[in-house]
Amino acid sequence: MPSALLIHPSRQALTALGLALVLLAWTTAATPHSGLFGQEGEPDSGQREFRNASGKAIATGTLLEVEGNKVKIATFNGTAELRLSELSAEDKTWIRESLKRKKLELEADLVRVELLEANTTGKPHLVYKVLRKLRPYGSNAQLSGPLLLELLKKDYLDLKTRQEVLLTYVDTAPLDAFNAEQVLAVVAREWSTCAPLVSSDPVEFLKTYARFGDWSTDYLTNVAYTGEIKPNPEATPPPSPRNTDLVDETLTRNRAAAARGLAELKSERSLEIILEILALVESPSPKKSDLDAQKVCLEALGANGLTNDSVAAALARLEKVHPELVARVREKLAAKSDQ
Repeated sequence: MPSALLIHPSRQALTALGLALVLLAWTTAATPHSGLFGQEGEPDSGQREFRNASGKAIATGTLLEVEGNKVKIATFNGTAELRLSELSAEDKTWIRESLKRKKLELEADLVRVELLEANTTGKPHLVYKVLRKLRPYGSNAQLSGPLLLELLKKDYLDLKTRQEVLLTYVDTAPLDAFNAEQVLAVVAREWSTCAPLVSSDPVEFLKTYARFGDWSTDYLTNVAYTGEIKPNPEATPPPSPRNTDLVDETLTRNRAAAARGLAELKSERSLEIILEILALVESPSPKKSDLDAQKVCLEALGANGLTNDSVAAALARLEKVHPELVARVREKLAAKSDQ
């Protein structure tokens, strides 16, 4: 990372720099997978063909700004102005969404500036406070990626704060296939740093990674079927749960955590895997680790939201062991079926 990050410049200078970076990224045509994060292909990336209300193409360019009824775009030949009222309904919607995102990106970059300042104080609680403020911005805060990776290695941060750094990094990466793989590659490369952060709360890490949707399926399934949580970019999940030693409480915990992560996908396939993992941790004389894993899997059933005869049977089997939790899961499933 640039040494400038260690200097304590004025807030005004940092704010100006942050705004300039966001505006530069926003008005420049996208280069796929450039830098730490690849581009998401979101509406404000690259050139767009603008059309009038009758569907005729009238200009091609990158949106710069909107002032009243004037829409300014950057074209290959310079700049051009269009009348907002004359654009197609689709273009008007696209512009509104782009302006909203631009506003969020600007706000997120100001929070990134706050994080830079918090880092100079050497006080973990201040860093944690700003991280909690930054994380909800999601991909709109992707410019914070390099700073977050630097913070992961800061010795002065406690475990709780560094865990929040990692989760914020995962939560603010652009949502696309490239970055779903990139996040895992970074975690694998920095495993000596990330291992205690992931293992301290595997459920939260895997739930957060599940934000990548279908792109997260292979990794989550692999963890569920093997219990191995360290990312391996070359690995493909086995077709069914591997017969690992269930005496290993760490593997059992990781499998259940992956089931909870898969629940975020709310799909039939994720439900099948949750039920498979739940069956693995059921036994006539369960250990505490088995009971804990059962609870996580039951929570996963409720979060997934889908139900069938297999779900009903699983809840009936575990009703005596976890009566209150099973009751809550049934209530959740009933509520979702009524929607």
